[in-house]
Amino acid sequence: MKTRNLFLSLFAFAAICACNKEVVPTVQDTLDGDAYIAVNIVTSDDAFTKADEGGYVSGTAENAVNSINLLFFQNGTLVMNSTPAFTWGGSDNDDPSPNIEKMSEAVTVLRKDDPLPNQLRVILNASDYANGLTVGTTTLAQVLAKYDDYSDPKTKGFIMTNSVYATDATGEEVNNVTMINPAEHLKATEAAAKASPVKVYVERVNSKVVVKKGLSYVDHQNFEVDGNPITLRHKVLGFAVTPEINNSYLIKNINGITNGDDSDNDTEYWDGWNDAPNFRSYWAVNPTSATITNSATFTDADNNYTADWEETGTEYVYYPQENVSQSVNPKLIVVAQIEKETTPGNWTAYTAYSYAGKWYTESNLLSMAQNALFAAGYTHRNSDHLEVVPAGTEKDYEVKIQFKESVTDEIDAEKTVLSNLGYAKKWTEGKCYFYVDIEHFGKKDGNVLKGLVRNHQYEITINSISGWGTPGDIGIGGGSEEPII
Repeated sequence: MKTRNLFLSLFAFAAICACNKEVVPTVQDTLDGDAYIAVNIVTSDDAFTKADEGGYVSGTAENAVNSINLLFFQNGTLVMNSTPAFTWGGSDNDDPSPNIEKMSEAVTVLRKDDPLPNQLRVILNASDYANGLTVGTTTLAQVLAKYDDYSDPKTKGFIMTNSVYATDATGEEVNNVTMINPAEHLKATEAAAKASPVKVYVERVNSKVVVKKGLSYVDHQNFEVDGNPITLRHKVLGFAVTPEINNSYLIKNINGITNGDDSDNDTEYWDGWNDAPNFRSYWAVNPTSATITNSATFTDADNNYTADWEETGTEYVYYPQENVSQSVNPKLIVVAQIEKETTPGNWTAYTAYSYAGKWYTESNLLSMAQNALFAAGYTHRNSDHLEVVPAGTEKDYEVKIQFKESVTDEIDAEKTVLSNLGYAKKWTEGKCYFYVDIEHFGKKDGNVLKGLVRNHQYEITINSISGWGTPGDIGIGGGSEEPII
């Protein structure tokens, strides 16, 4: 076939360009005859676990592939969007790399007079987006700039795209497209194509948070309320990851990571962020248009857990979008309720108040305020005339004490004493939360990097919960509370 003549004429050029995958081969516009191209799609491991001890692990449910789109480009312009038949999940026995998990072979026929491609992008489980691309007008640059909300992978499928990494030490050249060498990869028969496939490494767009059960999630602990010891317990209601980002890049963006400007994307201090031999990079860039927001309320966090988290034995799994902000970094929120044993074996929600570092029941908080009135010389009032009311701030947990009866000049004077007490905090029905920063690996100035990077798994084991946490009905993670677990 004429196709074979094409291979021979390009052989010398192929030998020259093979050492640099980033060189885009200059080729004739169209094929002289039909040809086959086989694409081996290889999933890197599911994730690189958090912190310095992390290693490669295999994915589980995230491996399912429902659709494959092979986007063929000629010098940066889309010339074919192929959706070939495939069988997913064969093992890659010939590749010794530690990050290889599974592979699948897909064969596409290139017809005579079709534009001859020299670049390839693979998108898995995102056919709705890929089918909207326009052959002849869509550019590779447009695909690389694409971002969207990928926060529901369990419903929409785990989107995977070409693995992105820097191809030189400075990070200036980025591998975000696979080069096609016509002389090596285009063959006259399907069997020949399968014998010389294009290998494309892919990575998942979402990250993965795994909460592991250490000790019992219901802890009995000694507290002190009204100056007396009391036994209470934490009942864990669920988890949330916050703050959350509203969009991420379809194709990982690592441009500008080593710019040295001390921004969130600056990893000039971190030598291990790029791993070209394993076709991986371990950091990313957020879209400039991304909005990062905290979960609104305790109830939102509880609902988020119910709807989005998956319980798998002793583990709880969630798939957030990529977020590498160091200033608004992601945290794992543990949503809990403090309970008291009213009768043996029966536990009920427990409401308490804190003031000046001590905790009170409502009656004793009012008594404390009454004592302040006595100390100021107002002796005819008692705590039955006082009530706890919201402080009128955005923080629903802040409360103040006021009189129940109508205002008089005498009460106005006493109100000054009460207002000088400031605010107390209320644990309504014991609702509270605890948080821990989600840590990546690598350090800056001795501080561990925090963030969520796609195709990474972050494992957090909860061995215990202690203390009161932060009162519940507030903007989760929006304050400056100190981490407790």
